[in-house]
Amino acid sequence: MKVKQTVIISIFLLICTVCFGQEQNIVPKEQKYFISADFGSVISHVETMSPVVSVRYVRKFRKGLGIGLGYQYYDAHFQDGAIQSEWSKIKSSTKLEVKSNAVFIRFDYSLAISSKISVCSYMQYGRDWKRMFAEQTSWNQSEEKDSNPVFMPGFQLSYAFSAISTYILYEYCQPILNSDKMPPYFFNLYNHRIGLGVAYAF
Repeated sequence: MKVKQTVIISIFLLICTVCFGQEQNIVPKEQKYFISADFGSVISHVETMSPVVSVRYVRKFRKGLGIGLGYQYYDAHFQDGAIQSEWSKIKSSTKLEVKSNAVFIRFDYSLAISSKISVCSYMQYGRDWKRMFAEQTSWNQSEEKDSNPVFMPGFQLSYAFSAISTYILYEYCQPILNSDKMPPYFFNLYNHRIGLGVAYAF
């Protein structure tokens, strides 16, 4: 009886060990699709909170590479004299508010530091529609602008809870303007941005 019980228990333990080992060898399903939204501010040459809002969709491929589409809006309140004219090379004495809508394509590369923490570097390239408001009478109060190319590289640090993750980001915006078509009151609006966001992976 004791031998029979020992054999049964041994077989049971062996089965449990095999099953546990198989479970340990199962590779978790990789999450390939990400939807994210973040909120932040322009932090260079601004006199007050200048909100930046972005939403995007990214499809991940092998080895951390991803490609996606996005939309971004910002309302920047630049300091008096903070922006330099590309034509005159002198500082403007006009306070400037810029409202922008941009659509872009995104390329990124993610690297896992741990099971929860990852870093991501990215490049975003698209079209930017700006509307500018100035205080001085020598400027038109509101000028509609044609779209211009814009380049936005950045860096993102994420912490994943499960399918939901939070992240902080730094981004640099570099408008790419055609100086031949640029009017005298149009400036290259380079700026730095930071933000906090939430992403959902599936």
